[in-house]
Amino acid sequence: MPQAIAEYQRIASIIRGDDTASRRALAADPSTPPEALFYLADDADVAVRRAVAGNPSTPPQADAKLARDADVSVRCALARKAVGDGLDDTARRNLWRMGFTILETLARDQAVRVRKMLTDVFAGSADAPRDIVVGLARDREETVASPVLRASPVLTDDDVIDILADDPPDWAQEAIAGRAVVSARVTGALAGRGSPQAVARMLANEGAEIEDAVMEDLADRSGDIGAWQRPMAERPTLGDGVLLRLARVVAAPLLGLLRGRKEYSGALARRMEAEMAARPDGGAAPDSVAADGRSDGESAAAAKARRLHQARKLSNSVLAVALDNGETDFLVVALALRAGLPAARVRRMIMAKSGRTMMALAWRAGLSARFGLDLQRDISRVPPAALLYARDGLEFPLTIAEMKAQLAIFE
Repeated sequence: MPQAIAEYQRIASIIRGDDTASRRALAADPSTPPEALFYLADDADVAVRRAVAGNPSTPPQADAKLARDADVSVRCALARKAVGDGLDDTARRNLWRMGFTILETLARDQAVRVRKMLTDVFAGSADAPRDIVVGLARDREETVASPVLRASPVLTDDDVIDILADDPPDWAQEAIAGRAVVSARVTGALAGRGSPQAVARMLANEGAEIEDAVMEDLADRSGDIGAWQRPMAERPTLGDGVLLRLARVVAAPLLGLLRGRKEYSGALARRMEAEMAARPDGGAAPDSVAADGRSDGESAAAAKARRLHQARKLSNSVLAVALDNGETDFLVVALALRAGLPAARVRRMIMAKSGRTMMALAWRAGLSARFGLDLQRDISRVPPAALLYARDGLEFPLTIAEMKAQLAIFE
């Protein structure tokens, strides 16, 4: 009997047989003929189908069936293969071109973790299929869409502006505002209809290009939205019109920051002083204002937090007492020290008023999920309907990967 026929009969016998282990081994073997893998894609045993999904020799017709498999683990195995896990760049690009239809199906998968697998690879790839990336950017799940919105080089200004025009959730706006480079077209759209938190993040982003006319409008509006004032006053360069408007409206502790800017000289300085003098407070910053625009009270709170941290006494109970007493400045620095994050980043996280963000911050700082709920209510002022509760009263309601992704939003 010819060897090829014998091998065909051996494979057929395994496929028809009751030995599940043998079928699994056959399904995982890259040398198994494509037609056999196509047949095994309908196997009753989920482990067999999962092996077929991960097999690089599986034909596209079988992959198309497995993309709709009832078991999520099968679809996850296919997603890992579809994004080219372990392949070099050239092989990965070729795979994406050939398997576009399968990627489309996976990008619409009902399971978040399947879609997240695509995001993990496509968010930072300049060669990712554009239609898939745009679809992921519009995903309703934050862990799927946010990394793409924040980092994908494939998204164009038109894509981002179209997304903003559909009134996306605050977290999506903030991800866009935090992109490494944000064009004037996008910042104009954000300034016009973005949430206060997203605009604050945009102002704090040195990679955001903001036209003078937009900045002047935001400076005027910052009289009602104090969270914009500091990031605006700290931007590297500001036009005369913006500085004059800020001189009229910023909180008194920030006047020192304006006076310390490099532009503050000559005729502009005199005009700014005139604007400050016309304020109800006469332009006099409190005696406790330091050179960086922060009050002595805030500096004292920071010093206290650092002193306790160095002495290893920045305990959970100390933070709990500070939270009960409303010591916000102390808590910001204390949380930053425990979490190993810049205080400015912690401030932005608190300002986001996001339950997911506060839970991630509590986890990073080594605090409990219950404390994460307290942070939501007492410092971030998350609306009651949006509060995120501990699972079973103790466990964090997010996975570690989800919390890491949440923290990455504010990098």
